[in-house]
Amino acid sequence: MDGLIHVLLFALAAFAIVFASATFHEPEDGPLWKSLPKRYGWFCFWIVLISVVMVVAEHTLASVH
Repeated sequence: MDGLIHVLLFALAAFAIVFASATFHEPEDGPLWKSLPKRYGWFCFWIVLISVVMVVAEHTLASVH
């Protein structure tokens, strides 16, 4: 259950970040709403990729035997 809550909180925070970025980038509302799903998808993709790299690096480089 905690994992689901963390994923939902991440999704909410990610949406807020992407929406704020798109709001300041697009001068008109039409292109803003059209570009939002693509921006959100790329943001989540890169965050997940960075997280996986960090977990792998931590597992291999910081493990104590």
